[in-house]
Amino acid sequence: MRRLGQPGSGLTAPKRIFNGTVATIDETGTPHPYVVESLPVLDSDSWRVFPDGRMETIYRLRPGLRWHDGTLATAEDFRFSWRVYTKPEYGFGTPPFHAIEEVATLDERTVIIRWKQPYVEAGSLSATNDELPILPAHILREPFEQLDADTFVNLSFWTRDYVGLGPYRLVRWEPGGFLEGLAFDGHILGRANIERIKIMFIGDGNTVLANLLSGEVQIATDNAIGLPQIEVLKREARDLSLLPAAGSWRLTYFQLRPEYASPRAILDPRLRKALAYAWDRETLNEGVYFGMYVPADTMIVSNSRFGKAMEDGAIKYPYDRRRSEQLMNEAGFSRGSDGFYTGPPEGRFTAELKASAGPADTEAATVMASLWRQEGFDVVELMLPTAQAQVAEISATFPSMLTRTTFEGLTTLVAFNTAGIPRPENRWNGPNRGGWSSAEYDRLGEVFKTTLDDQIRSELVSQMMRVFTEELPVLPGFFLNRPIPYPTALLGPKDVPGESNFAFNIHEWVFR
Repeated sequence: MRRLGQPGSGLTAPKRIFNGTVATIDETGTPHPYVVESLPVLDSDSWRVFPDGRMETIYRLRPGLRWHDGTLATAEDFRFSWRVYTKPEYGFGTPPFHAIEEVATLDERTVIIRWKQPYVEAGSLSATNDELPILPAHILREPFEQLDADTFVNLSFWTRDYVGLGPYRLVRWEPGGFLEGLAFDGHILGRANIERIKIMFIGDGNTVLANLLSGEVQIATDNAIGLPQIEVLKREARDLSLLPAAGSWRLTYFQLRPEYASPRAILDPRLRKALAYAWDRETLNEGVYFGMYVPADTMIVSNSRFGKAMEDGAIKYPYDRRRSEQLMNEAGFSRGSDGFYTGPPEGRFTAELKASAGPADTEAATVMASLWRQEGFDVVELMLPTAQAQVAEISATFPSMLTRTTFEGLTTLVAFNTAGIPRPENRWNGPNRGGWSSAEYDRLGEVFKTTLDDQIRSELVSQMMRVFTEELPVLPGFFLNRPIPYPTALLGPKDVPGESNFAFNIHEWVFR
């Protein structure tokens, strides 16, 4: 499900369970048509690129495609979705909307998208991120045209009355408790093998572990369990398998908007680099993450499509106490008699490190702050209750640093532009939480988004990474390797790349 302007990374399973997308991406990273008959092919009648850079792509909905309420889905639903997600009041400015000139219908099942500029993901509309979600016009058109933005985004449709195209239809939603889905008879790829699915929200990892070991819970996704519980499962759970989970990047944002930044010294890139050099990630990884996470210098894994280009362009910040102290001295700071850095005009450098109050995040933030204090940085950890951590404004107006988990990959690379800064006028919606802005990065990103040649795109990625890591708007942390436990009796789950969703084929899963 997708609620307009909702902050946070969200849950991966419900997106796939209740929704039908243009495409799904399999375990090899290959996109496949889902609600459409076929995907556009470059340089064919289905995907034309014109001399002035504009494009046209054509998508034909599968015959018999139905919403969960039984209504036939049409091309008009596609066009209506574009109208909704491009309305400025809803604060939804992510790709591909910046590149779309018009979404039109050729007949009841055929959609044509006219693009202002080349857009690489036009073939699959980036299936993982659901870039152009299809909405039921027969339900939402009237409220969309009659209600103000606040009322519209708070309609019960987005929660307990949701209607989608996925393999399961929502039959019950207890806020804070669980979601329950029933296999949808009209699912376009066939009725799911498993009759009923219940998604429970359990905040304590040990409680989830106990339920897994007792068989009350069959699969734990997203951040339901932490690494300590995974260690227990490896030792004790003979009837559970562990599915590698990819696609997440742990990072720490720096606050770079002067109106929110405190202390002001955080705006100085030399100080941010000093913090990077003073951060002993190996100690954190071993002490908190059981050595299971992979240190990250960028937001794209090295073995991915543009991983090498990332590595070639990125400036690295290995643990180096001497280099950290040199940078602090250059910025006008020196250690006082108490061992902490002090400098004009604010005196002692004191900063907050905010993180979500979950057990794993609390422990990580505590260790991070402690390691920095040992190096002379007076960093105090401040844990945000889960409800506050999901408030968009709070996660964008922190004073110093904010540790979060987001998606790894090209979507995150492009989203760190000026347009991605959360603001009141876009309902605080945007992944660039620290408010970093670079004209050069923006320029390179725009060229990247309009270039179809992979070699040129690789060169652009390297240049973007050079700018990004030179100015260091975030502190790269780790690529998360938090496996998903599931019963050995369950057939169907596959090891998928970061750009996919582990539940991409959930309608095929079956218990033997």
